[in-house]
Amino acid sequence: MLSAAKHLLSRPAAVLLALLTLAAAALAADLTVPATHPAASPLTISTTGSGDADLYLIGGAARLKQKIRLGSSITIAADDLTQAGRYLAILRAPEGTVTRAFYVQPAAADAINFLAQPSRVPAAARDAVDSD
Repeated sequence: MLSAAKHLLSRPAAVLLALLTLAAAALAADLTVPATHPAASPLTISTTGSGDADLYLIGGAARLKQKIRLGSSITIAADDLTQAGRYLAILRAPEGTVTRAFYVQPAAADAINFLAQPSRVPAAARDAVDSD
């Protein structure tokens, strides 16, 4: 029995099997996302492989499904990344499913608005602030 297994996996057969495994791994679908990304700015995700696939984006307020072509870059609009937190990019291809997580960090504040002018009057003082 053992000699039959050795015969089946002779040196040329083992080399061929290794090459086929490497070729399959090279053609497999994958995606690359950054570890962190600022909120409210567009995100570019790169993919490898060939053929068609579905990209799902889940996180914050985003729930997206997009048909994509493997081997190209995908841009996620800034409007889809408005909330900070953990996001998942899921790639479903005929070869299998790949999931990558990344974090959207809060964006810097554009402006700070006050409802009333700041006052140096103690809060306990009566009738000290005039609203005119």
